[in-house]
Amino acid sequence: MKPRNTLCALGANTFLAGTLILTAAISCPAQQRGARKVAPRKAIAAASAPEQKYKGIWEPVNYPDDVTLLSVYFVSEKEGWAAGKGKGGIILHTADGGEHWDIQLGDPDSNEENFDHLHFLDASHGWAVQRGGKLLRTSDGTNWEEAGSLPGQFKVYQFVSPRNGIETGGFWNDSKINVTADGGRRWKPVYQCATTLQVEGLTKRVGCYLEDLQFPSARVGYSVGGGFNGGFAVVAKTVDGGATWKLIFASTDMETAESVFFTDETNGVMRLKDRKVFVTSDGGQSWHGIPASASGPIKFADPETGASCARNACIFTGDGGQHWLSREFRFPASVESFSIPRRDRIYAAGDHGMVYRYRIVPADFMAKGSIDAPLLSSYGGAIHSQLSRLKDEVQQLQAKIASAGGAPNSAAPTARTPSNTIPSKTGASATGQPRNQIPAQNAQASEAEAQPFSQDSSAGGGFSQDTPAGADSQSAAGAAAFSQDTGFSQDVLSAPPSQPLQDCCKAQMQSLQTDLNLFSQQAPAFAGKYRNLNLLFVGLNMLSDLMGKARNMRNSFLALKQAHDLPTAAAALQDLAAKLDSTSQSVTSGFQNLTAGSNGSGGAGAVNNMLADPSGAQTTQDPSAEANQMTDSPEQQKEDKKKSGAGDILKKKLKRKIPF
Repeated sequence: MKPRNTLCALGANTFLAGTLILTAAISCPAQQRGARKVAPRKAIAAASAPEQKYKGIWEPVNYPDDVTLLSVYFVSEKEGWAAGKGKGGIILHTADGGEHWDIQLGDPDSNEENFDHLHFLDASHGWAVQRGGKLLRTSDGTNWEEAGSLPGQFKVYQFVSPRNGIETGGFWNDSKINVTADGGRRWKPVYQCATTLQVEGLTKRVGCYLEDLQFPSARVGYSVGGGFNGGFAVVAKTVDGGATWKLIFASTDMETAESVFFTDETNGVMRLKDRKVFVTSDGGQSWHGIPASASGPIKFADPETGASCARNACIFTGDGGQHWLSREFRFPASVESFSIPRRDRIYAAGDHGMVYRYRIVPADFMAKGSIDAPLLSSYGGAIHSQLSRLKDEVQQLQAKIASAGGAPNSAAPTARTPSNTIPSKTGASATGQPRNQIPAQNAQASEAEAQPFSQDSSAGGGFSQDTPAGADSQSAAGAAAFSQDTGFSQDVLSAPPSQPLQDCCKAQMQSLQTDLNLFSQQAPAFAGKYRNLNLLFVGLNMLSDLMGKARNMRNSFLALKQAHDLPTAAAALQDLAAKLDSTSQSVTSGFQNLTAGSNGSGGAGAVNNMLADPSGAQTTQDPSAEANQMTDSPEQQKEDKKKSGAGDILKKKLKRKIPF
């Protein structure tokens, strides 16, 4: 130590705090220079603070009565339904993630038959089956009515619009596929399953039993099955919304297929009777086995994240079904049904009113009755951070304009909202999301979304996987069209702000413009990565809805840049803030604002029109349907034709822009 530093140190021990500061400033220049290094040390310490850790858990959100829950279906992380029976059948509803349940239909103490087989198209349109084949439906998520009866020996059904549905049924190796065009009132058969097999050198024509059915889009669907008692597997496919079917795969080297799920029109996963799992990447033409075993039906929340749960076990995937992780859980009752509305939320239901909810919590979180589970991926990714950043920038710009003398003027013009935007429902505010732990399907995923899937809640890593090729090229395909459609790279970037804004807030305007453009670039990737596969209609409309919202934000920003004075700018900025809130609510709630019953036009409305006629036919009526009186009234036909004319124009646009 230098002598000067030594003397200064001795002096520091003999003077009061005020004197020490003065002495250090005057007589200890070397020590003064050293003091400047304290701030960087603090910054380093803050940067190296331990990162928040998370874990996955199952926690009980049971219904407080001794009932058997046979089916559960959630349309979001909080809203869902459960169906089953006590002495009599019931349908339950929750709007807060199972914290509270209400009976929507039935009475557990009655003699009514039980309810089962819940299915929802969006948050408003749903169906249930009462024992005996009676089909019930709701168009508002609250009130239920009888829609008709399912034909034959019902097995499984799916609706691709509020009116168009497909059902499989039949006895033994005599399955048929039936369709409805009026919401389930009347059905007609369109396909009977049969195939030719080579058995012990002999050619045999045999019937087949269809076990499952799934539509990844409004026009492409798959049905799988095989021998009623096993022995072979078959896959049938439609490319016209169920109007016609063709057997595309049959094999005696596989057991009967019992469950199928396609994440898009070509990539799918299938579970066999012997629990083996097979995947396809060519639209069901060929299948290859993977090292996984599943006991329950296979379901996906989005193109990457899926699960299969039954009894006391679940398997999970984070790469579209290429790799799976298996776990057993000590549920208090056997799992009869499960629902995966979002990649970070699963509900499992069973006997004695059991409902367990999977969610992601801080690593030190403890709750009575909770069960440790693997850490799945979080929802939202970079777009959540981008929306938060945009909100902060808008608030700062509002404060800057206000301090410069601008205040919102009620008479000031605001940006015109395009007519094709669907208004957003009120939703929960965005919350911080934990880092993802499941392998990202896209090799270019952000660092926060590329961490390995942890094997359990206490240890990370251990489930390393290869990233599959061809990961979600849909997003890249739609990016250019989206950016071009929102126009941030054209009119917005080329036009300078008005002079009052340049004098007041030029730097803030440039920063806001840059981040709005970044949001428009992120939206297609978000819609591809998190596309809702739990609700067909919502999944088909996510990208078009984001496109509409980005256009609205562009219009508000243009009005802001062109404002001739600060009060007018403040009003336009207020309009932009409202549109940001609407977008954030939609993203956070999983786009629950999108419903097939919406009367709005635009992107979502166009898809709604496509769903109303999934076969693509515009005016030609099916003679057999007409013979079976499966036609609408003249007034309804006239109204449908009017909608179809507007829908055809939008359909062509969406065909280029929606990547699936």
